[in-house]
Amino acid sequence: MRILVISSDRTSELNRPVNLGDAMLTDALVASLRAKGHDAIAADFGDSARTGGEARLRLSGVGALLRALRDVDALVIGGGTLLQDDAREIPGGWGGLPRLCAASSVLARLTRTKVAFYGVGCDPVERVGARTLLRLAVRGVPVWVRDTRSAARVRETLKGTAMLGADASLLMGFDPRGQAADDAPVVVALNGEHARHLTAGQVEALKRSGRRLVFLNMSQGGSFLDADSLSVEARAAFDEVTEPMGWDEAFRLIRSAESVWGSRMHALYAAMLSGVPMVALSALPKVVTFAEDFGIPRVTETSEIGDVHPTLADTAALDAAVATADRTLDDLLVGFVGTGR
Repeated sequence: MRILVISSDRTSELNRPVNLGDAMLTDALVASLRAKGHDAIAADFGDSARTGGEARLRLSGVGALLRALRDVDALVIGGGTLLQDDAREIPGGWGGLPRLCAASSVLARLTRTKVAFYGVGCDPVERVGARTLLRLAVRGVPVWVRDTRSAARVRETLKGTAMLGADASLLMGFDPRGQAADDAPVVVALNGEHARHLTAGQVEALKRSGRRLVFLNMSQGGSFLDADSLSVEARAAFDEVTEPMGWDEAFRLIRSAESVWGSRMHALYAAMLSGVPMVALSALPKVVTFAEDFGIPRVTETSEIGDVHPTLADTAALDAAVATADRTLDDLLVGFVGTGR
């Protein structure tokens, strides 16, 4: 089958992914579909052509998406927390992910293209407009979610059909790297909100291990980096702040780390898949669920950094999740074979 993949991954004017986690899971999904014998490609609604990683089909606007759907057999809307109200802080905002999901799903149905959601998260959705768009997106469409709480929200809030799968990044498989090198860095990957509250004293607490301390920008659009939210003093306390890069470069950095401290969930996923100890630092619903599912220590505030020690993920839970990711992708593809067109 010819399969188009749509996610929240897009390319900035710097020719790099706007969000490294979205790029990682999108490439993992595309590569896995290809490994299963299908002709898969990811759409990119970004500003420029991608440098590195899997090829992207650059699209702009509804018309381009409609033409692309007419040229494929199936659409997978996959990976990340796609089912959320990401425009809730914008007064009257109707854009963002609810509109992307609704437009993609509705156009697929209009063109009689097989469609399903795969490996997605669903956050609480309170605003009526966003909830209406997301209900429209999942109506009559199978939704494979990455965790039980997302499944409950799809069923109860969005009135959709949810099946339990796993995060798309797990399609990469678990490949533990073994003992960390003596010069392995400590990697910190925080979103803007948590980076804003990080103090120079808290950074120094992380450096007491004697390790080189690296701040990893997972969000790296041309106009915004996660590190832009750091205070001048906190930023200066890091040994390195990363420049925009590809997700494969970020993955190698995480894989080399002594430990990872993060509120960026796919930095935590990358650490888990590499056998790197970590600490989750967030009260975001998706991070709370991740920490609970995989036995990861978690703190809510940066002020609690000194009270916790990084640990490895629960291997049994990780092995089960990796197996679930592969099996449920097979289930999705079997469902495609049994439907129209």
